[in-house]
Amino acid sequence: MRYQTKVMLKYFLMTILTLTGAALAGEIDSGPPDGMPLKLYQKLKAHFDDLCGARAALLPDARRQRADVEKTLRVDVEANQNALLKALDSINALHRDMAARALEYCDDKKAVVEALGKVVIGDIDETVRRAAAVTLAKLSDIAAVETLIKAISDNSESVRGICATALGNIKDTRASESLLRALSGDDRPMVRLQAATALSKIKEQSTLDGLKKALESEKDERVKMAIAGAIRNMPGADSDQPQNLPTVEEAVNELTSLAKEMKEVEAKLRNERHDPAVQV
Repeated sequence: MRYQTKVMLKYFLMTILTLTGAALAGEIDSGPPDGMPLKLYQKLKAHFDDLCGARAALLPDARRQRADVEKTLRVDVEANQNALLKALDSINALHRDMAARALEYCDDKKAVVEALGKVVIGDIDETVRRAAAVTLAKLSDIAAVETLIKAISDNSESVRGICATALGNIKDTRASESLLRALSGDDRPMVRLQAATALSKIKEQSTLDGLKKALESEKDERVKMAIAGAIRNMPGADSDQPQNLPTVEEAVNELTSLAKEMKEVEAKLRNERHDPAVQV
């Protein structure tokens, strides 16, 4: 009896080790609730590495290769649409993030916008919410407006900024009031800049007074330039331009500073740094 117990225990342990090793080697696909199938995750990750990796832009004929990768990516996304939509509910944040990014290439825009709308205001992971916001910004669908207006008060600076950008891409006047509040009240300059840029795209005449007030109180020169651009874009604003718009010299100095910061980011990307700080 004792011998049989030892044999059964040994067999059980060997089975566990075999299954664990197979899972780590990619021989077993992880499915719901753990996430999307492992092979699908690996395939999509390879596509995005080809599109966004540090070496991608340095390859010869990069534009044509990017188009080829996107074509293949779209085919894989279409073939796995249901799996990707289900993966948005995965317990694995990496899988939710990958699904949110990949769904940009799905033709069923209505289903994608509805699903990502829930993610951008409800996911507990900042990276996943940011990925959902980026995809919504690229899709620029009017059905996402109300959700993006809610998400512009997210506790993450990057999520708030991307949502502002998305609202500017959609150009729906319902977003104007929320964007003005972000412009006048957000404590992060980048979010205020993106809100001003969005208002510049929407061009709603009723926001002109709010833009002028924001310009008077703004301390960041780059944000001031964005606000000035929004004011200039307003219909009929030429006859009543504020007197404290940034000078050409101030604009050049700020653009030089921005170019330096972008070169620093480029260097980090070339060193294969893709951490959240670089993403922001």
